[in-house]
Amino acid sequence: KNVLSVKRFNRFVTSSSVELIDSVISLFVNNDVAQETRRSKRKSRDDTARLADDSAVTLWKAEEFDQNLMSLTSAEVLLRNSSSGRNGSIETFTAPASGCYLIEAAGARGGNNALMNFGGPGAQVSARVNLTAGTQLSIVVGQTGGSTSLSSEGGGGGGGSFVYRTNDQLLLLAAGGGGGAGIGHDGRPGQVGTNGSDSIGAENNKGFGGINGQPGSNNPSGTPSNSDHGGCGAGWLGRAVNPRRSSWDGKRGGSRAQGWVGGSAGGGSACHGGFGGGGGCGCMRGSIKGAAGGGGGFSGGGAGVGRSHIGGG
Repeated sequence: KNVLSVKRFNRFVTSSSVELIDSVISLFVNNDVAQETRRSKRKSRDDTARLADDSAVTLWKAEEFDQNLMSLTSAEVLLRNSSSGRNGSIETFTAPASGCYLIEAAGARGGNNALMNFGGPGAQVSARVNLTAGTQLSIVVGQTGGSTSLSSEGGGGGGGSFVYRTNDQLLLLAAGGGGGAGIGHDGRPGQVGTNGSDSIGAENNKGFGGINGQPGSNNPSGTPSNSDHGGCGAGWLGRAVNPRRSSWDGKRGGSRAQGWVGGSAGGGSACHGGFGGGGGCGCMRGSIKGAAGGGGGFSGGGAGVGRSHIGGG
């Protein structure tokens, strides 16, 4: 499952009578979550330690500093996939106290196909932000693109993960979802930069990753006659301009205005785009093959157009 972590560090303030006597910063990383701990000792002239928060000032004896500090476990919130598939919910987090928060997010993986090709992995990103007490964040935890059991069909694009302030929609961080697997190829990975990636395949007419917050794009009218195209991944600034040609093609992923819904797969297939703006795959029907969907992200991934195209992240 995709996981997003929000963790608060205890915040220390000084006064003219307080002196910093040592500070240690440690970073511990395991397979799932990176955590940072910060310990700062301050000693005043009367041999007491002072820790201040917005609401009150607490005086501690110096010899009890370590014990008291360790009892103040940093607030940590883990937000997992709110549901499965293309639908989900935008979750909220309200900062319980003013301070510095570590936010870690990962985009979701793209969908696989029956040929044991795998969807591209989601991007991982973290940021430290200062929040005042009562600030509400809107959090989108991207979900994995749908996989297919058919040999000539691509996977759905993975959803991106986003954290932004609720009141003014200020984006704090975004982690792109991976592209869906193509026929014989793994999907492209999700992106952390300002641009999405293009789809890749044998046909010349490919889908293009968005730039500077734009969605992915493709030219549905240029889809080869033996293919149903995939849906492009959404970007922070909106969903793809071009709708699909027909219900056999994959649908473009939704952005903020559409509630980040993943694009539906063509023809009732299972390879929908993941919640977080992933695009759906095109449908396999007879001799016509389905192309993969693009991943959602700050800038969306390009969708597969030809039958062997993989989705961009």
